[in-house]
Amino acid sequence: MGASRSSKSNGASKWFNLGRGLGSWRRVSSCTHKDQRRCDCKIEARFYDAITGKQRHKVFLTKQDMERFLAANYQERLKRQGMPVVSPEGDMPTFEQYANQWLDGKEELRPNSRRQYMSALRTYAFPAFGDKPINKITKIDIERLKTEMYEKGVYEGTVKTLIKFVLGPIFRQAVEDGWRADNPADRQKTRKVPTADRYIPSVEEIHKIADCINPFFRVAIYLMAGAGLREGEMLGFSRDCILEDSLWIYRQWTHSGSWGPLKYFEEGEGRHVPLSNLLREELERHIETYNIPPNGVLFPSDVIPDLPVNNSSFDRELKKAVIRAGLEDKAITAHNFRHAFATYMVQKVDVATVSKMLGHKSVQTTYKTYIKSIPPAWARAAAVAQDYLTYGTSAQATKDRESRIQDLLAELTALGVQVTINEAV
Repeated sequence: MGASRSSKSNGASKWFNLGRGLGSWRRVSSCTHKDQRRCDCKIEARFYDAITGKQRHKVFLTKQDMERFLAANYQERLKRQGMPVVSPEGDMPTFEQYANQWLDGKEELRPNSRRQYMSALRTYAFPAFGDKPINKITKIDIERLKTEMYEKGVYEGTVKTLIKFVLGPIFRQAVEDGWRADNPADRQKTRKVPTADRYIPSVEEIHKIADCINPFFRVAIYLMAGAGLREGEMLGFSRDCILEDSLWIYRQWTHSGSWGPLKYFEEGEGRHVPLSNLLREELERHIETYNIPPNGVLFPSDVIPDLPVNNSSFDRELKKAVIRAGLEDKAITAHNFRHAFATYMVQKVDVATVSKMLGHKSVQTTYKTYIKSIPPAWARAAAVAQDYLTYGTSAQATKDRESRIQDLLAELTALGVQVTINEAV
């Protein structure tokens, strides 16, 4: 710990705010470094004392000394206010211990997100600093991990997920719990995630794959390509989803082998999708061929018939069908069929309606994803503006003018006036 002193003014240094309730810090007045976040000069902290409640200033030799002191002061403040405090039995937890505890407490996470977060932690973060105490990890550690991931060719989206949605919240929680004074993952810049155009299978290719796949999954192709269902929604489809002229989609079968609500929906909520004649015929044929009972799932498991097959079973059959169809170079997965459906629909139907059919979080998501497929509206807008304040459409306006001219000629003829029409005019 460094010696303490009072310091009321220091115009040369900038205060850096820490987490809520922890206080703020800056380098001492003698520091002349441009980047004061990284220099080794003494640190002056400003905080509210846990015992007196008054604001105090204290100087520390190192940032680590400051973090330990402010964390202890913050926990003491919470205790005196009667608030729950996470206090260890023994030493400061390692990052791996704390990260696992944080992930276990995120009950609201969807299974896919939980699996993705844990995979990123085990593959990248734990090997890098999993055994370090939670309060010993610095911004340099995060930047080094980020650089190594990019150098290894890790996908930009994976790096962003780890930094922004995993490490950031973990350290933010550590600050709130009083384990450390700052968030080293805060303000970490990541590369822009590239957006590659997903292949859109043609109608002929869709039918060809449906013909080549295991007949048990034939209707699965049409549920995705003909109604825009996601893979999990397709696997979770049951007979009670079939209405008179539409489909009611209200649940999905997750990768973890359990039922879940639709993406962006709460339990029990759902969406309607139009039911085409082709899809109805395929559904009826499948139900009759495989003796699907009322309310039964369309793709029952051999082990537990009341539950669907897993994703990997369908993915294997789809991969085989794509190869049989001679389309292995097209990188076609289950989502490509939903994408084909959406791409066609936005060319014929307004974006807001398509967004509801797809179950997107917002119409902006649909617009951003399929903007290239939406027909240019400028020409149509120009035609509408041209017709506005005229007698109907342009063709109708011309017809009306010709009709009025003929009426005028008839009136003049009745009055004995001879009129000559110059066709060239």
